[in-house]
Amino acid sequence: MRRVIPPIDSTKDPQQAKHEFEDARQYTLGTKPSGNIDLTVALWGDYKRAGMKERHTGGAIALFFWVLDITTTFVGRNPFRYTNPAAILGCFAYNCASMMAGEIGYNIWKLTK
Repeated sequence: MRRVIPPIDSTKDPQQAKHEFEDARQYTLGTKPSGNIDLTVALWGDYKRAGMKERHTGGAIALFFWVLDITTTFVGRNPFRYTNPAAILGCFAYNCASMMAGEIGYNIWKLTK
């Protein structure tokens, strides 16, 4: 296996190269670190956390609309305004069935779009 050595930029000004080198060495340690720095662990942590803010935001938006759906359904047809237990159960079942029908209809529309 051959190693490919990148070409040396001989057109760069030596003072500019020295300045870039000094900027890269901005941290000076008193002693050499005794432990090993495992770069793969640090990169794996970044990989695991990448995009998590978007996931949490999307979940919060979905939860908001789910709560809004339940609230508007049960405020529109409040089952507890009835005194007959059968009417309460019937209204509650109708509310649940109408919410399920809406979700199923949305999924069918999304699949056939």
